[in-house]
Amino acid sequence: MLKYMIMIFMMIPLCFFNNLWWLIHSLFFM
Repeated sequence: MLKYMIMIFMMIPLCFFNNLWWLIHSLFFM
């Protein structure tokens, strides 16, 4: 149970930072 919660908590920031990273890149390359 704890293992799944840790995996979920790790995935949420990953998705968020991935989107943020692409947003920053698209702004710089415009």
